[in-house]
Amino acid sequence: MYKKSVFLPENMLYCISTVQMKTVKTGNKRKQREGM
Repeated sequence: MYKKSVFLPENMLYCISTVQMKTVKTGNKRKQREGM
């Protein structure tokens, strides 16, 4: 029980961080395309 309650928040944080990384990468690509 305790381990699950500790693991779930970490999993959610990891998912959020990965999503943010993906959005940042796509944003950088878009900026580079506009710059060129």
